[in-house]
Amino acid sequence: MAVPLERIRMKQTSNDSSSRPAIVWVCIVFVALSVCLAGFSIYSALISKEKTVAQHDSQSSTTSDVSQISSIYQDPKAITKLLTTQIESYIHDRDYAMSDLAIYVESGDESVTYKLNVDKTMTAASTYKLALAMLYYDQIAQGEKTEQSTLTFGAESVRDEGSNPILGSYGIGSAVPIEDAVAFTLTYSDNTAAAILYDNLGGWEEFCDLRSRYSKYPGIAENPLDNVCTAAQLMDEVRLLMNNQTKYKPIISALDGAAADSYLNDLVEEDTMIQKYGQVGGATNSVGFSKVGNPYRIVVLSNSNDNTVDPGVINKIAYNVLNQTADAKEKFWEKLELQPAGPAEEIEITEPYYPASPDTEPDTATPYYPSAPVSPSIDDGSNDYIAPPVSTEPTNPVLPDAPSLTPDDSGTSADPGIDPGMPTPDPGAADPSPAPVPTEPAPIDPPELEESALC
Repeated sequence: MAVPLERIRMKQTSNDSSSRPAIVWVCIVFVALSVCLAGFSIYSALISKEKTVAQHDSQSSTTSDVSQISSIYQDPKAITKLLTTQIESYIHDRDYAMSDLAIYVESGDESVTYKLNVDKTMTAASTYKLALAMLYYDQIAQGEKTEQSTLTFGAESVRDEGSNPILGSYGIGSAVPIEDAVAFTLTYSDNTAAAILYDNLGGWEEFCDLRSRYSKYPGIAENPLDNVCTAAQLMDEVRLLMNNQTKYKPIISALDGAAADSYLNDLVEEDTMIQKYGQVGGATNSVGFSKVGNPYRIVVLSNSNDNTVDPGVINKIAYNVLNQTADAKEKFWEKLELQPAGPAEEIEITEPYYPASPDTEPDTATPYYPSAPVSPSIDDGSNDYIAPPVSTEPTNPVLPDAPSLTPDDSGTSADPGIDPGMPTPDPGAADPSPAPVPTEPAPIDPPELEESALC
């Protein structure tokens, strides 16, 4: 029987109406899920951004103080120009030749810099002792040694130039703790203590080779025994010291107050700078960084006549400009009683290996040679040491006849047959008393010097 056409149309209409609610609900659910996913994506992005900002803030808070002062210098170029003008006005007023000076000043954030002859090879004097101490504290930080690890005090390390107070505490053959050798080297600029340090590294040339890790701008030595440097090299070293004060804390402690009112500290408030100084012949050098005010670093190498005032005046200029003091633009040095500088050719040059002008006045109460009897080195690996007994009998040990292959502070080399620690004999001096027979241990023969080696 045929189904009426109207009934078929009614049935189809009924089925379409019943399926619409299901389709609507599916669409609603789809839209809702899409909104949720979009919301979750936005939320995740916001959380990620907050974490990034938090990490950046954390990193910023752990950076050194130098990054925190960058906003102080509203116009670094203007400050650099003022610094340049002031330093070069001083040089002009003193009638110095530019070639007599090497100066490097750098603000803590490195936005303000002054450079003069920073790549010029200059006499280093005792400024080398800073890097020497840093090499040992690198080994301590790496766990290779401790501050109580001992070094052998060989006869070849004895020096008679400058003040050597370590000789009042240790004699030839003693086992000297690293912390003591470093303290004497930096606090008193003790040349014998410094020789103990670099001799235990393998000698002067080995020290120079190890020191090269700190800078690619060393001075060009004509002889491997020359004690020379550049201002750029010293700036790299003092920058490393300033930026790693926890690692090098004992070094900074030894330097702190060692020259509280002289050299870089001469004209600024007392004890403003952490510094290592050196003076020999016609050279007066200072390198250091500020511990008050806006952080900065400075190197002054001066071969000018009457130059003992130069580190103090130049550092006072740097301090005034970088801290923007009221007298930053003043020629304050005109009010100082400064002796006029003479021509460069009038500078008295220290003869090779002649005892140099000491970094500090000799202590007449401290013997230049050890009064303790010779005893074998004591180092059984336990890092314990025993100082040798002090003899009541006055002795005068004979230094080795073999030439010493270590430099003096003058930065000049000479006939290798001359011991750099021995003065030129004075014809007018009285004949010395006969020297006693040498005691054990026998003099140490130094290694052969390789002429091609350079530091």
